[in-house]
Amino acid sequence: MGNPGDFVKCPAGHEDHGLIEPEHAKIAAIEPGPIRLQYGYEGNKGFGYLHVQGMEDRMRQIAGLGFKDFAAYSSAVAKHYTRICRGGDGKLVLVWPKDGYDLTLVLQKKDGFWTVVTGLPKRVERSTKLCDVARKSGSEPTPDVAKRPRFATLSLPKKVTSGGNGP
Repeated sequence: MGNPGDFVKCPAGHEDHGLIEPEHAKIAAIEPGPIRLQYGYEGNKGFGYLHVQGMEDRMRQIAGLGFKDFAAYSSAVAKHYTRICRGGDGKLVLVWPKDGYDLTLVLQKKDGFWTVVTGLPKRVERSTKLCDVARKSGSEPTPDVAKRPRFATLSLPKKVTSGGNGP
C-alpha cells in the first residue's frame, strides 16, 4: 500500500481511471481533467481506495456486481458514466446506469485532476444533473420510455359459439 496521496492504478495499469472531457466540462461549467483514485484513508471521514475497500457492506455490493475490488469499480464507472451531477461541497457525482442500479463515483477537484472520494451503487441517484454524456463505444443510454415506439394492440377474434343443442 502507498501513502494517502499516492495513486491506485486502474486494472489496465494507468493512473488515470477516466476523464472529464473538455466538451462535457464546458456544458457542466466545471474543469476538465483526468479521474484518479488515491489510496486515501479508511473510515467515515476517509476518502479514496482505502475508504471504500474498508467498508464490508459496500464491498459486498460492489463484488455482487462483478467487480473484484474498488479500483475495478472506479475504473469502470469513470470510463462508462453517462451523467455528471452536482454533489455537495463542490464535489461531482458521476453516474453509470447498469444492471438496475446507478453506479456512482463522488469526485473532488485536486491539483490538475479529479480524485475519487467515494463510490457506491444506488437504486436511484437523485443529485442535480449538470450534463448528459453520450458514449461512442455503444454504451448509449436507453431512450426514455415515453420516446419508445408503441405497439399496436392485437385483437383476437371472439370464439363463435352456436346456439342450440349441438354443432
